[in-house]
Amino acid sequence: MPLVAISSNKIGGKHTYARDRDKGLNAIMAGFSEAAMTRRLETLNTTTQSIQTLSMWLLHHQKHNADSIVHLWLKFRLALIQTELAPWQCSDAFISTLELPVSQQEVKKEIRPARLVNLLYLANDVIQNSRRQCPDFMALFYGVLEPAFKHVSMHADSQAVVALKKILRVFRERQIYAPPKIDRLTAVVTSTLTGVRLVEFNVDLGGTPGDASSRLRLTPTTPPHAGKLAADSPQISTPVDESPEPKRSRVENFDFKAMTQTADELLTVLKKLEDPPSADADTRQLIASFPESIANPSLLKPIKREAEARALKEKIEEAEPVVKEYCERLVEEMGERRNVQRLMSDYIEFLKADSLRNEELLNSVKEKFAKLDSEKAAVKKHLESLPDLSDIPADALTPLPSLSELFKSSNSKVT
Repeated sequence: MPLVAISSNKIGGKHTYARDRDKGLNAIMAGFSEAAMTRRLETLNTTTQSIQTLSMWLLHHQKHNADSIVHLWLKFRLALIQTELAPWQCSDAFISTLELPVSQQEVKKEIRPARLVNLLYLANDVIQNSRRQCPDFMALFYGVLEPAFKHVSMHADSQAVVALKKILRVFRERQIYAPPKIDRLTAVVTSTLTGVRLVEFNVDLGGTPGDASSRLRLTPTTPPHAGKLAADSPQISTPVDESPEPKRSRVENFDFKAMTQTADELLTVLKKLEDPPSADADTRQLIASFPESIANPSLLKPIKREAEARALKEKIEEAEPVVKEYCERLVEEMGERRNVQRLMSDYIEFLKADSLRNEELLNSVKEKFAKLDSEKAAVKKHLESLPDLSDIPADALTPLPSLSELFKSSNSKVT
């Protein structure tokens, strides 16, 4: 093949690649419509590419369709949350519908928390990318976050709880919204979640700066009124006293009473955990003895008769107080265990402070011993510098005057 032909093919290949790239970009940025957005939301998955591609498409069309985008996002998210009844919500109305034909019973659809999580991550990506480009769109999206977070919390699983925590933490750390707005979203989630999900959400949750200062654990030598100053400083320690008064030592500053109180609280909590609910084999065995159908909605499909449904309802009513009471005990146990961790951390801080206090006391005693040895050496040296009077002969010394001579000399001076 001639060289000219090869060169023209290469040039043509570059133009072909550019045209294909432009076609692909135009396909991605195709015109906006409700049907197009709904179709894209239905195919959304957990991959980063899927979320970022749809986010870029929404940002591309937000200038003329911001209200429609936010409305459709909320509408599609609500469509995923169906009215499926949980097993413990079985009522006479529900039982009566079991005698209807199967075609009329298929109005229920399974709730899929994973798809709700995808929508949350999509909203997070859109909001963060619109922060600089189109802040009005970000503010508009906030209007639907509160109901969205509430409904997701109502049907949340562990994955959804993790997503809520992660998004709220990112909002707070990157200051996406004002702290009061983030606090409002957090309050919506905590007021909706219950039981284990609420405990999962509260574990390691990044709070507001005010919460952080209230949770600040001061060292045993930090006075309570110094908490705010310690929170604002990079170190959690005793603030430097700029007054002319001499700085108190750790020996004087150590709080034995607080250390004793912490140790007593720690022992009390540890005694409570000697027989924790999580080790209650009888209750766990009782809960395990209930049929699986009371907690698994997919096992309700074989039920066709009213008698079977009523029997299941009786089992649910029997199991509900047992499970509810056991869950409350487990939540209380988790709170006690977190309290143990806090008290252990406080007690370790006290032990460290006590070790520093003992070290300071030891150094002080060593300094006093060294000073005493130095003074003893100085006295010994002074004694050694005195002349030895035993080497001087007795006749070489002038005899001391007698008492009568002393009085005689004093009387003569008076006269």
